[in-house]
Amino acid sequence: MAGVFVVSLDFELAWGGFDVRSGSYNRNLYGARLVVPQILKLFEQHSFRATWATVGGLMCNNPAELNEFTAAHTTPALSTKVRGLLDCLARNPEFNELYFAPDHVQRIRNSPGQELATHTFSHLFCLEQGARPQDLEADLICAMAVSKLKTGLEPRSIVFPRNQFSAEHLTIVRALGIGAFRGAPRFPCHAPGPKGQQTLVHRAQRYLDSYVPSSRTLIHPIATLGTSEPVDIPASLFFRPRSTNGNPLNHLRMTRIKNLMKDAATSDALFHLWWHPHNFGVHSAESLRDLESILIWFRRLADQSGYRNLTLTELADEVRASLSSSSCEPVRQAIDSVRA
Repeated sequence: MAGVFVVSLDFELAWGGFDVRSGSYNRNLYGARLVVPQILKLFEQHSFRATWATVGGLMCNNPAELNEFTAAHTTPALSTKVRGLLDCLARNPEFNELYFAPDHVQRIRNSPGQELATHTFSHLFCLEQGARPQDLEADLICAMAVSKLKTGLEPRSIVFPRNQFSAEHLTIVRALGIGAFRGAPRFPCHAPGPKGQQTLVHRAQRYLDSYVPSSRTLIHPIATLGTSEPVDIPASLFFRPRSTNGNPLNHLRMTRIKNLMKDAATSDALFHLWWHPHNFGVHSAESLRDLESILIWFRRLADQSGYRNLTLTELADEVRASLSSSSCEPVRQAIDSVRA
């Protein structure tokens, strides 16, 4: 199986915060609403496929619809979070567009080659104190229902917020028919866990990985993706936001990404790049140029080595098909020997 380039985006806007954001970061969030159509345009121009892990609450039109929808699919945890959000939006209605983006979800749905995955309904943190597995189940039932209603599709892959999950959470995901998830790079500093367990050393190593080789490798041989269900499609690198013009870190991060892409292309491995649209919310023009440079580099590698671009679900389907074919090979050989 040739090397594969996967891109996944966490489309969450302000759902990624615990409360209504304020201050300078709102520039990123409002900028994300402007940049999503431009990212989609670039993907279409370069015939590029990507997975958009989307918070289900973004699919609602307004607070009233959010309230109505969660009333039918709720647990105390979901109800408490949504109630707190609705109270905030009642005091700050100007922030509605940071929590509701059904028009953008439809743009993604209607764009060629784009997969709509789930990022849970409420950006649920599965491993934080007080979180229970049944909270994820109720949340995902809600996420799948709103997706079915608004887009006609039920998500087949998931990105867990803050990459927080356990074996019990994966069992729930599998039972709901979701067949792929974005796992963590296979190094201790990237291991999933509560925010309080993410030490300064872990954060520093993840930061370094974006610019220079810190972990041993961040590409994953396709043949080692495993037999689990749902299929683990591990992340490789976070596409860090662009710094101010002239910062040498910009060149380092682009070189790092392109080198890892080349390594994956020439070794039948997976390179999985991810980011949030709001990371492009400032320095948008420069970030889009960086993205186009990556897409052009991908096409060059594809022409040279057969490097391929797939969504989370497409790669998971290929992994299953490959495993199924491998398990049947002894039977085929036995049949062929009898026929001979």
